[in-house]
Amino acid sequence: ADGWSVQAPLSRFDLNIEEDLIEELARVYGYDAIPEVLRALAPVVTLPGEQQNGLATLRRPLIENGYQEVISYSFVEPELELTLDPASAEILLANPISADLSRMRTTLWSGLLPIVKHNLNRQQNRVRIFEAGPAFDKKEGEITQTKRIAGAITGMLYPEQWDAPKRKVDFFDVKGDVEAILGQASAQSFHFLPVAHPALHPGQSAQIATNDRVIGWVGALHPRIEAKLGLGQSVYLFELDVDALTERKLPEYQAVAKFPSIRRDLALVVDKSVLASALDNAIRSVAPEALTHWNVFDVYTGSGVEEHQKSVALSLILQDFSRTLEDQKVNQIVETVVASLNENTGAVLR
Repeated sequence: ADGWSVQAPLSRFDLNIEEDLIEELARVYGYDAIPEVLRALAPVVTLPGEQQNGLATLRRPLIENGYQEVISYSFVEPELELTLDPASAEILLANPISADLSRMRTTLWSGLLPIVKHNLNRQQNRVRIFEAGPAFDKKEGEITQTKRIAGAITGMLYPEQWDAPKRKVDFFDVKGDVEAILGQASAQSFHFLPVAHPALHPGQSAQIATNDRVIGWVGALHPRIEAKLGLGQSVYLFELDVDALTERKLPEYQAVAKFPSIRRDLALVVDKSVLASALDNAIRSVAPEALTHWNVFDVYTGSGVEEHQKSVALSLILQDFSRTLEDQKVNQIVETVVASLNENTGAVLR
């Protein structure tokens, strides 16, 4: 009535929890001797909401851009994992199938790069692959699992053909593929930040973030790792947290304005370290409903601008759906925007 107390022999280090013991009893008793009983189960169909992105929605842009989906092991080579993600906690398997597959992956790149190398070694010089699967992390002794989608490309942008000139893929090609995925999660805004990653080229990489957390990385594989793996050509990678991409904004009807729009262009001088996303956030924080759109359309450095600064040309589109905007109202909005830009980024009118 009080249950059993079982002490596993030292040789059976794989018996740790109640389920392990149940499985062992079934094995000794004989799986064939256990009667087959079909449990009564009422089928339940749950459909995702219209605002929810399924994994198929995130896969679609990659497939349309010529990527092929792969599936790799969740346990990887420890040395490669340490090279790609040296800051992560080590998660070793108690009973690995081989020494080369003895560590749980903290990044999907640990599975993608061996596949890229395998193809390059067989004269397949154009590779475009992606994977959606779990990655693992260990904090305070607890192992957590997150679902991610990651990809790798190398070689020519297009297959060999007569209609398009030959060109190797670059950072902006993989960034465009990432933006196609992020475009499915239209309920949020994302920013590309120049933050270094130990596995990526310091001049060709970016951290991807929302307003409150980091959700991924994109960039060229670090030349040191490229040489260590013997790849012989540049490889570009990305990895995104799937949980951050599940929400999308439903389209809404918007009436066509009967009144004309007004455009105001601003020439701002800012420090070279100021990002376009910082300007965007500064405007968004004070933008009234009449300010419908804004855009950076030119960046200038050179004569007339200090060496540590740059000149940024910014357009503001203003429009009211109920009346024609007067100059006084337009000037008031522009002054509010300029004040916010100055306060948040140090921008001054040129």
